[in-house]
Amino acid sequence: MKWRVGLTLGPLLAVLVALLLLSVFTDRERVSAQTLIDYDTDDDGLIEIAYLEQLDAIRWDPYGVGIADGTEARSAYEAAFPGAADGMGCVGLCSGYEMTRDLDFNSDDSYATGVVNKDWTTGAGWMPIYSDRGGFNTIFEGNGFTISHLYIKRRGATAGASTGLFRFTHREFGHIRRLGLVSVDVRGESRVGGLVGHNEGRITESYVSGRVQGDKDVGGLVGHHFGEIRNSHSSGEVSGSTNVGGLVGTVSGNSPVTLSYSNAYVTGIDLTGGLVGVNYAGPIFQYYATGRVSGRTDIGGLVGRNWGTISATYATGNVSGVHITGGLIGANEGTLIASYSTGRMRGKFISGGLIGANGGTLFAVYSTAKTSGDRATGGLVGVNDGTIIESFWDIEKSDTLVGVGADDRNRDGRVGSGDIGRQTLGARGLRTRQLRSPTGYTGIYIDWDRDFDNADGDFDEGTGGEDFWDFGTSGNYPLLIADSDGDGIENWWEFGRQHGRRIAPTRTPTPTGTATPSATDTPTVSPTSTAAATSTATVTATATPTNTSTRTPTPTPTPTQTNTAVPTHTIAPSQTPTHTATPTGTPIPAPASTSTPIVIVVTATPGPPEPTQTPIIVVVTAESSTSTPTPIATVAPPPMSSSGCGFAARIPPGAAAVNLLLLAAPLVILGGVRRIRRK
Repeated sequence: MKWRVGLTLGPLLAVLVALLLLSVFTDRERVSAQTLIDYDTDDDGLIEIAYLEQLDAIRWDPYGVGIADGTEARSAYEAAFPGAADGMGCVGLCSGYEMTRDLDFNSDDSYATGVVNKDWTTGAGWMPIYSDRGGFNTIFEGNGFTISHLYIKRRGATAGASTGLFRFTHREFGHIRRLGLVSVDVRGESRVGGLVGHNEGRITESYVSGRVQGDKDVGGLVGHHFGEIRNSHSSGEVSGSTNVGGLVGTVSGNSPVTLSYSNAYVTGIDLTGGLVGVNYAGPIFQYYATGRVSGRTDIGGLVGRNWGTISATYATGNVSGVHITGGLIGANEGTLIASYSTGRMRGKFISGGLIGANGGTLFAVYSTAKTSGDRATGGLVGVNDGTIIESFWDIEKSDTLVGVGADDRNRDGRVGSGDIGRQTLGARGLRTRQLRSPTGYTGIYIDWDRDFDNADGDFDEGTGGEDFWDFGTSGNYPLLIADSDGDGIENWWEFGRQHGRRIAPTRTPTPTGTATPSATDTPTVSPTSTAAATSTATVTATATPTNTSTRTPTPTPTPTQTNTAVPTHTIAPSQTPTHTATPTGTPIPAPASTSTPIVIVVTATPGPPEPTQTPIIVVVTAESSTSTPTPIATVAPPPMSSSGCGFAARIPPGAAAVNLLLLAAPLVILGGVRRIRRK
């Protein structure tokens, strides 16, 4: 009898194919159940932030590409961005982050967990964003949204190298724009700023309101600045020991600050200013301060001590100090052009309505500040070792006949025969009527018409002038002009709430749409700041729902502007960044000419201390679209997620058995199983 035991090929293949199809079907079902999330819904290359956990997670990805390095970093990153689609949904490579809504550290709604994180609102508070791979080195687009109630209290062992929402922004591609911080409470030691502790990148159209405290290099926006700041501002309270400024504590290197302002109340001990504590070499252009400033040594309404070039600036806040105090600058060793001060100045030794001690060059400047002091106090300058050209002080408003305090050697309130020496040349005291009378570059202002920013490109300061001033009508002081809204037209009402009794012209906004607005379709412009680069009009169309026209009215100042000592320029907590336009061209405030210039720039002594860092060239990537996407819903992290880019490594149940059968199949097919038993 013969038995044949074997496994035929047909049934075996049928079983294997059935198991394979079942495995594929099961795997597809499980993949479809795991929905991947697109974190760049508007396809602008910026990963969207809808929760504070996501804001915290960007520290693990300082280049903004959507990939975190290291196991621990990757795990923390994926917890904030769960189920991410391949490449976070970015078309091409991701290039930064953007906010999709307002966030508040004190609101449950701002957390993906739905519960306030007490570690960020108490104790040491928020850990400044920083990476072991270096500073934040990509775009952070605020889209005009705000972050409220940032709380940081880091001193001693928890202080770190610098303190702020961001600890350090990198010089190469770091760019923070259109972001507002409201009601901050930030405390640190050195290099303390509400937004950035140490900035080497770019900050544009951003602002901070609240309280910032520290020891050295303390600023409302930035503690230590080595990059670029434009169209930004600060308000609230800023305090420290040395190098304290309402906007920036210290400006190092050739680091420009333009079209920015501060109305913060600033207190310090040494080197304290309404905008900048110390300016080593940076050009400061179209910049103003309205807040009160107080301290001991080198105290100024705008800058505590200056070695750079400052042009088209003014200060209106009250200033008080003990030694070397100025309504605009405490101690000046650089160049000051086309600027003025109006607030009350109270010093003790060496003080002036405009400058406390001058060792640099002053041209086309004036002061109406009421001055008082015990020794070497002048309506314009306290002590002068530099050059003063075509500069004035109001002898009636300042309540002094002495322009340079040191000229009044016998301290009798005037400069005359009883004083040894003579009055400083270039400083002229005039009555209020004389300063207000000219209506253009004529009379006492004839030599003020100079092209310091080389607007016409011929490097001749005698041509293409009329850069900075608007004289109004007879009875007006000269006011500074700026193009803050980027329409190519410079006006005085675009450059803050300046002194005097001028009324800005009223412009009627014209709809760009075809619909006719109803009677109730009235733009409402916030009056909080006439210095706003672009105020946003809120249009409510009730009669014609199809009216989708966009209106951008010119900011209208308060009808009657009075010269008041107490600044009324207050930023509302919900205000979005007001400076939205970026004027084309880069102004060059320092005079450059092939002909004989009127300004004689002298070498200031003593020189500034050497900057601790080498000046850099800021390289900026192209700016992406700033549309506002829909906030992302909270999604629970998927199991076994292995990448910030959304790749999921997982083995479906049953797949292991199928794989084993598939591996064994070739052996079965090739060799077979055959046993022949003969009997």
